[in-house]
Amino acid sequence: MSEKIFFEKATQGHAQGIADLYKLVYNNKYSLLEFTNPETVRYIVNDPKYIWYVAISNGEIVGSAAAEIDFWNNSAEPGRGVVNELYSGKGVATTLLFHIKTETLKRGVDIICT
Repeated sequence: MSEKIFFEKATQGHAQGIADLYKLVYNNKYSLLEFTNPETVRYIVNDPKYIWYVAISNGEIVGSAAAEIDFWNNSAEPGRGVVNELYSGKGVATTLLFHIKTETLKRGVDIICT
């Protein structure tokens, strides 16, 4: 039986799960430690200059990725992605980036930096 993985825009309600995932994967060694703080994640998820998506399986966040939009030059830079190693190789990161790309294009961004 294969597990279903769902993808959706991150909300403030996902903040604790996102923070927990960053702690799990990076073991507090990630350069952006603020993503291990649910309060910081809540703030960023609400900021319109960010697009943030999560992957959820069995009620748990198993992947997360975000992009920051620079409105002055109409560009977006994807980054800050993470996937639980148990879900590695299942297309989670690829699908998260697809959703981020789709959302940035909906917002009129014409340059996606990689």
